[in-house]
Amino acid sequence: PLQLHFSTIIIAVFVIFLSFPTSIGIKDWYKECSSLKSCGNISNIGYPFWGDQFRPVYCGHPSFELKCPYDSDGHPTLHIHGYDDPSYSYSPFYQVLGINNSSMTIMLQDFCDDPAQCLIPFSNLNAVAEELIEYSTRVEKIGLSYGCNPNWEGALAKLKSFTCPRDEDNSEQASHYYWENDETKVHLKGLCMESIEVPIIGKDNLTRGNITLDGALKKGFEVNYTKMYLRDCLPCEKSGGHCGCSENSPAFICFCESWISDSDCRKSGFNKLRVILIGSVSSAMGICMLIILVILTNRRSTKKP
Repeated sequence: PLQLHFSTIIIAVFVIFLSFPTSIGIKDWYKECSSLKSCGNISNIGYPFWGDQFRPVYCGHPSFELKCPYDSDGHPTLHIHGYDDPSYSYSPFYQVLGINNSSMTIMLQDFCDDPAQCLIPFSNLNAVAEELIEYSTRVEKIGLSYGCNPNWEGALAKLKSFTCPRDEDNSEQASHYYWENDETKVHLKGLCMESIEVPIIGKDNLTRGNITLDGALKKGFEVNYTKMYLRDCLPCEKSGGHCGCSENSPAFICFCESWISDSDCRKSGFNKLRVILIGSVSSAMGICMLIILVILTNRRSTKKP
């Protein structure tokens, strides 16, 4: 009957569609990841960065998500976190001041909002960030101590102090200091409510008084993701590919023009063969399923009076 033949045709089209080789999707990914994007006031952004508003996750690394500001003149925000990391909400946010191929300059978000409010920030990179990036050689650390006991001013006399607007409402904790070595941190133990270390660039200028503490913090600090870029992405790009990752894991992927590789496009004979085999096997399976469906349909139609 006509109805049975029509159903067979619909099923056949569906099977063939599912078994069609995946190279079309790969070409789309290759094209998408080939373009550099802008986010806020930073342009030419590529791997390992991605963001919902400007670049799909498979064109970057899952831990390098950028949030673009509403204002095109504003700085993007970076939240370095693990893939499916339950501690996501407890890792620090950074404003991104600059990006190049293997490094970026960032600033703790707590200092960006209003450094004068003396918010106590996360002091160090979280465990995930430490695996992916490292401080550049230009970065040095200083210490910040908050809410120090004013009755111990003698012990704190050699340190440089800073104030906060909210001190007037909290005068008993109005003493805050910054310092430059671990020995000082030991001496301050028990004298202040909180002591942390933060990275800056140009500590000598701060020591000489050429820049204020607020100015030093706002300049941010530089971190490198050189290992990730040189090890994974650079060989891929040199071979004509574009860098990215699996949508289901942070594993590196090199998108070649019509296939994918876990390294680069020059060493992808296996990956080419894999794509061809997958397409061939899928097509063969689709044809077999189609033949079986046609046979079953014909048997049913012949059995009916």
